Amino acid sequence: MGFGVFGESRGKMSRAPGAGVTFGLSGGKKSAPPPPSSVSYGGAKAHANQVGGATLTIPLVVPSVVHSFLFATVGGWDGGAPGTPAVTYHGVPMTLIKDQLGGDASMRVCLYGLANPIVGAGNAVYTFAGAAWEVAATVALYQGVKQVGSIGTPVGANAPNQNNLSVTITGANVHNLVVGALTHWVAATAVAPVGGTILRDSDSCPPGNDETVYSGELAVNLAAQAFGFSWTAGATGSVAAAAVELLVG
Repeated sequence: MGFGVFGESRGKMSRAPGAGVTFGLSGGKKSAPPPPSSVSYGGAKAHANQVGGATLTIPLVVPSVVHSFLFATVGGWDGGAPGTPAVTYHGVPMTLIKDQLGGDASMRVCLYGLANPIVGAGNAVYTFAGAAWEVAATVALYQGVKQVGSIGTPVGANAPNQNNLSVTITGANVHNLVVGALTHWVAATAVAPVGGTILRDSDSCPPGNDETVYSGELAVNLAAQAFGFSWTAGATGSVAAAAVELLVG
């Protein structure tokens, strides 16, 4: 799956097919820097939650990094108004990577991506189908990601009643990174990553509205790796998880 490239306007510049991009400088030319050797966290993240309302806005300041990729998640209960949320950053639509329903049809977790987001302060804006949603959302920046064909094949899973859930990504490139999220409809405590996952961010609705989303990543993807979380809860409920591999480039 490819993601659009949104570059800054720098004027006209020509080059021969296949030639490296160079920028004219006083005293000579300088080649564009090579891409990073692996995908890594890009130094910006934010999260928010909401009960009701047609939109949710998360402010984020995006730093200038090489081959940037913005990753967003949202999870929760749709209040009987099912439909996939739409997400934009700085007014630019983010591409839906995965829409995974939970153990019942009213819970879902969604993943989104945007290559080369605009640098500086901006807003990730989530728009919901209906105004009765109870949601939590996260957004994070990664670097070293291919700007076209940025991701592998996304995976997802759900369950009606259990206290752990994971999905498996099969890959062989140690320089890629797996990212994903889990949402559940229970009041959970002692949430812990499984399968090598590290917890990058999380958010939850206020007490009495138990929808929660956990976002994280696998630092290294050697082979078949399980991305997921385990938790303890006072009651079991609908859960959903999804993950995708970010490709180095």
